[in-house]
Amino acid sequence: MTTDNTNNNGGWGDWPEDEPKEEPSQEPTPSKEAPARPPLPPPTEELPLPQPTDEPPEVPAESEKLQEGGKREEREPLPPPEEGNDDVTQSENGEKKTSFGGGWGGKHSNGSADIVFLIDVTGSMSPCIQALKNSIKRFLSELANGTGDIKPVEDWRARIVGYRDYPADKDSSYGWLNEFDFTRDTTLLETQLDSLKARGGGDDPESLLDAVSVVLDAGVLPDDYQKEVNDKRWRSNIQAAHILVIFTDAPFHETMSVPGHEGETYDDLNRRLIDFRTHGFLFIPGSEQYETSFAETSNMILQDCGAGADGLGEVMSNPVKLRDILIRLQRGISRSSQAW
Repeated sequence: MTTDNTNNNGGWGDWPEDEPKEEPSQEPTPSKEAPARPPLPPPTEELPLPQPTDEPPEVPAESEKLQEGGKREEREPLPPPEEGNDDVTQSENGEKKTSFGGGWGGKHSNGSADIVFLIDVTGSMSPCIQALKNSIKRFLSELANGTGDIKPVEDWRARIVGYRDYPADKDSSYGWLNEFDFTRDTTLLETQLDSLKARGGGDDPESLLDAVSVVLDAGVLPDDYQKEVNDKRWRSNIQAAHILVIFTDAPFHETMSVPGHEGETYDDLNRRLIDFRTHGFLFIPGSEQYETSFAETSNMILQDCGAGADGLGEVMSNPVKLRDILIRLQRGISRSSQAW
């Protein structure tokens, strides 16, 4: 945010310079006796003495300035802060200051984040889907409290999105995408997680790029919304960091098929991720495909979990590895929410 310091005459905090005063003449003047003044007449009525009071004396407002002759003139009132931007405050001297936070609940010194957990829920994830759900539940319970030197993310919202293979599952009874609304309620998030079932998937690559595109397509809430809104829209970048956490055991289709993005590739998605200022944390199988795509996008951190669901399942079922990963994920989200 640009800091606008207005220092020109007439700006906030600038007092007009006093008019130059004529210096008294130094030339000697002839000595003359001053004529005697007549005595003052006695007052016609007694002036009342000031009475003690408990009220504090009236203090001139800072917005007044002393003019010649002892007259006070009110300064022009400060303009209101920019509408729709909870992060902008305006001080008496006109400086614009930005503080992290905004959005529902006001300023948040410990950062704000909107988090989407994007989870591969194809049939191959069956061996580790339950362990993954339990891991996310534990993670959510610690997110707002912090751990050790990790600052808490006090103002967070999250939602769960499960994805499959668009070409193979779009006409199935369970669908290729299971997505839910943002919420701050951990119990509701656990319900969202429990509703995910590992099934379908078709061929080996899945529709990760399509799923990320749909998540970004959800759009952004207006900056001036007045109440909590539980839907799929993100808060704006002014109000919260955009966090995407991805779990998958498979590669992805390199060309998208979802309506509105047919034929698009990672290059198209990459530009949108950057424009949306997305911070990503990916738990993936070791693959050159990910190394030449997501790994090359700024603010994307990849965790190689080994080959397939067995690799991801081993991580999820290993308490030591899992704890290490969750702490790193928590630290990453905490830092992202402080400096988005």
